[in-house]
Amino acid sequence: MKYDPDDYDDPEILAEWLEEQREHVVEYLANEETAFTCIEYCVPDEPDFCVAPYLAVWPVMHPDNPDYVQYWVISGDLPTDYVSSRDAADAREVLLHFSESWAEVAACMRAGQKHPSITMAPPEMWPTLAPLLEARSEILREYAEDDSIWEEEEEEDES
Repeated sequence: MKYDPDDYDDPEILAEWLEEQREHVVEYLANEETAFTCIEYCVPDEPDFCVAPYLAVWPVMHPDNPDYVQYWVISGDLPTDYVSSRDAADAREVLLHFSESWAEVAACMRAGQKHPSITMAPPEMWPTLAPLLEARSEILREYAEDDSIWEEEEEEDES
């Protein structure tokens, strides 16, 4: 069931969305054949950062060290993707990482060229996908660069 974005202030609706996103992340990683097999136990119940129903950033913990983030996954109303924790140390860096990489992919799509390392959709979809990917890239950058969001996150972490 689709809800109005304002409905996600309701804890039950938010919890339902987060559960759906977590399930999607687990399934996505299983299909990506990442480096470990116990993915379901490595994705926590809550993301590190969330703007429901638009995006969530999930840590994926190392199976042998549950205090160590091995990967980060982004999900929501955007492409689901993951990055190693070696390339992004926290949720803010995850947003910057995908903002930059998706902007590059979108530029390649607009030019009708395959990105050298990232594959997204068949070429016949590029004219439609490029502007969507650019828009998502800009939104991620805006969130990452908005210090007030991250000050709130730090305050929540301290309490």
